[in-house]
Amino acid sequence: MKCKLLMESPITKGTIIDVGAPVVLQLVEDQQTGKTKARGTFALADTPTSNRRIYPRRLWERETGKLQKAIEERKLFGTLDHPEDGRTRLSEVSHIITKLYLDGNQVIGEAEILDTIPGQNLKAIIKAGGRVGVSSRGVGSTQTVEEGELVQDDYNLTTFDFVANPAESSAYPKVVVEEKLNTGEGEMASEEKQKLIDEAIVAATATLKEQYEQEKVRLLSEADAMKRQISDLSHALEEAKLALKHLGMTTFLTGYLTEQDNKEAITELVGDVMLYENTDALKAKVDAIRKNIPPKPKAMVEEKVDIKALTEDLGIIRGQIISLKEERDTLSQKVREQEKSMQLIAAEKARLEEELGTSIALAKNLGLRAYMERRLYGNPRAERVRRMFEEQQPDTKEKVDSLIESVKTPSSEFIHIRKGLGRAVRPVQPESLEEGAESGEGDVQALNEELKNIGVSVEMIKNLSGTQ
Repeated sequence: MKCKLLMESPITKGTIIDVGAPVVLQLVEDQQTGKTKARGTFALADTPTSNRRIYPRRLWERETGKLQKAIEERKLFGTLDHPEDGRTRLSEVSHIITKLYLDGNQVIGEAEILDTIPGQNLKAIIKAGGRVGVSSRGVGSTQTVEEGELVQDDYNLTTFDFVANPAESSAYPKVVVEEKLNTGEGEMASEEKQKLIDEAIVAATATLKEQYEQEKVRLLSEADAMKRQISDLSHALEEAKLALKHLGMTTFLTGYLTEQDNKEAITELVGDVMLYENTDALKAKVDAIRKNIPPKPKAMVEEKVDIKALTEDLGIIRGQIISLKEERDTLSQKVREQEKSMQLIAAEKARLEEELGTSIALAKNLGLRAYMERRLYGNPRAERVRRMFEEQQPDTKEKVDSLIESVKTPSSEFIHIRKGLGRAVRPVQPESLEEGAESGEGDVQALNEELKNIGVSVEMIKNLSGTQ
């Protein structure tokens, strides 16, 4: 029976098997110590998981007992997601297991979430309403039984990790945040709420910025390395092209000269074959030289030609040509692959920059909302201001202040119209009808002109006010 690395998340490669259990966690923030802890059911005993793995209760009882000393010494670390090789690295630790015990068939646990980068990420995910699962990590073997796969006695529990996708669909915890209250009425003070909101925004923004900068440095480093590789490949490709040209021109010259030609003299006068653009130019040069150099006498022409030696030389040359062509094709393929990699890197960089911009905009909007709520504390027109905030979406504190002030203070135009309305709808006393007729008509006409400019008539106002 072969031992396997047992991780309670749906990884199905190699010797890894997955086991999950329903989890309900509570996230508790201690305002005095500043520590954040997650509590709940970490695993189930004698209950098949969705992958038909069964952990006997005696195993959980034995393994949780073995880990008590490590828990007391604060040495039982866990990570955010299972490490691929099953080994815990301090750079990846997100939490410390502080409690682990059995209650019936439930393995109850408590984990203190640390202020490491993985721990900050975990807290930010939970505070944002993300669903996080708990999964055990250990090494052991299984045996097939009627109910599924039974974990054997050689199982050794290593720790519990937080994962995004546990094997059980019900293993996503519904996190409940419990906060220490500072007011006698049982409600948290507005200042503390705002402090928590500000801290969450700052932590999330800082984490995103740090991740972006790390990813940016890594991508830029890879891009520089790829640029150097491309440069080296381009240089090698140019050298290969020159070598192919030299070989082709030399081969052409050798084949174009005949036994009657004075090969040594013609070759010397031709000079460096790389100076000629193509074989046509080289051929023209040889033809011009032939006119000035007489051919060899017939007595000097060898009567016998070593055909076998020429054939062997020609075979060697052909082999070299084929080899250089293959090398050229390989270099060209590498250049195309490097260009494709550069395109992927550019696309990933653009995506990360877009995500960072969105996160910063969201953090800024949350900060302005929090600032508005502080200003609106005890304001009877708070709901109206919130609706106007949603419609106008101000992007600075000054605009938020202006929005609040606009609701608190009526406009001068409104005050002026109210005064005019008072004159228009005021009942006329019988004794003043004759002496004030001209003055009253003038007021009504003036008010009509004022209201007409804003699209309203005195009659409409009278109907609405009940004086018509």
